[in-house]
Amino acid sequence: MGRRPPVRGQKAKPQPREVAPTNLRLYEAVALGLIAIDGHGRVVFANALAQQWLGLTSEQLSDEEMVAAGWNLTRQDGTAISPLQHLADFDRLSLAPPTRELCRLQRAGQQERWLELSAAPLKASGSPARTLLISFRDVTDRYELIRQSEINRTRFDTILETANEGVVVLDRDLRIGYVNRRLCDLLGFSKDELIGRIATELYVDSEDANKAVEAAQWMWNRLEVALPSRVGVWVPHKDGYRLWMLGSASPFYDRHRNLIGSILMLTDLTEQKAMQEILDHLSLHDPLTDLPNRRLFQDRLEQAVAAAR
Repeated sequence: MGRRPPVRGQKAKPQPREVAPTNLRLYEAVALGLIAIDGHGRVVFANALAQQWLGLTSEQLSDEEMVAAGWNLTRQDGTAISPLQHLADFDRLSLAPPTRELCRLQRAGQQERWLELSAAPLKASGSPARTLLISFRDVTDRYELIRQSEINRTRFDTILETANEGVVVLDRDLRIGYVNRRLCDLLGFSKDELIGRIATELYVDSEDANKAVEAAQWMWNRLEVALPSRVGVWVPHKDGYRLWMLGSASPFYDRHRNLIGSILMLTDLTEQKAMQEILDHLSLHDPLTDLPNRRLFQDRLEQAVAAAR
């Protein structure tokens, strides 16, 4: 039977043109959900994968209200995806690379899925003029991996920022790449005053700076052969005095397992060191006269004998 002719005076409703059979076979073979929309906003084709992911039949996908609602797809901010808006931008899309955006698919009773949506003019031979091709790629696993990585990073940052020890990341040139809030509080510097600087630039006393360089070299030598690295070093405060800190270093590798830096945990032991120096002094001097005692004499004698041999 042929199509019924329109009633005189009534404007015939345009019928969607079908996609060429050759293109149909190609669209069914790709690992993408594909939906083609003509210039009037009607779905002229939806492959099986698009129907499966969206949970809608070809007839349901073609429903005008469903098309206007974007097949229940939403952006990350909750706003609806509108294929008709992409269609309105057809001329602009013809001159630009395909648009890509992340969208959420939530179906009743099923796990939330994330799809990467791309819109571009369909330029295949045999396709209707001004046809927009909407493609979907399931990126749920990748999105969940990225989201979990962001969660882990946030947790890691929280741990670093609330740690009782100072934390600093140094590269092989002793350039500071990161400091936590605790270290800033200990040294009196802000993060902006520390990040990007060479650590030895903080030292005013050249002797302390040289000792810090020696300690760093010792640390690198041990890290290169995967040995534990703990070192005590004087660290300058912004106000000019020094803090005695015990540093525990861990290696920092690139993706090729090359040693490119160190994560250093610094513990302030200034009070303990001062107390230890007092105890050492008392053990070698008379508590009343503060003169050297027998133990100090014996120690110096042993050193002299050893040097004379």
